[in-house]
Amino acid sequence: MLPKTVLDLVNQPFGRNEICEYRNPEIQLRNLEPDIRKAGLGFIFARIAILSGFKGEIPDINKEDITDLLLTRFQTISLNELNFAFKIDRHGYHGEPTQHYQLFNAEYVAKVLNKYLEYKDGVRQRRF
Repeated sequence: MLPKTVLDLVNQPFGRNEICEYRNPEIQLRNLEPDIRKAGLGFIFARIAILSGFKGEIPDINKEDITDLLLTRFQTISLNELNFAFKIDRHGYHGEPTQHYQLFNAEYVAKVLNKYLEYKDGVRQRRF
């Protein structure tokens, strides 16, 4: 069972907004305690794999590469925002869901998150 704090971070509500807009830097990936970040990412990776139809397990080397990607290029997003980005990709918010070809790797994660960031910027521009 995951610590309540991890589940709270992953499932943190953000209201009826189309995007997550957090101003609290403490919940960004780069600022989470390593144990909480690792547990949260493990939970999200497993959830994404199941909901996206991946067969088999994600190799440890891919988990390490994805974590490295997240902590370098996407370090300011939260666990909840990461979870949300994959949810809206699966649900087709920005066209066809990203093809994974049964490979859960850094390339797949980067494609989904780049699409999410474009989506997020578009929502912000429509608001102003």
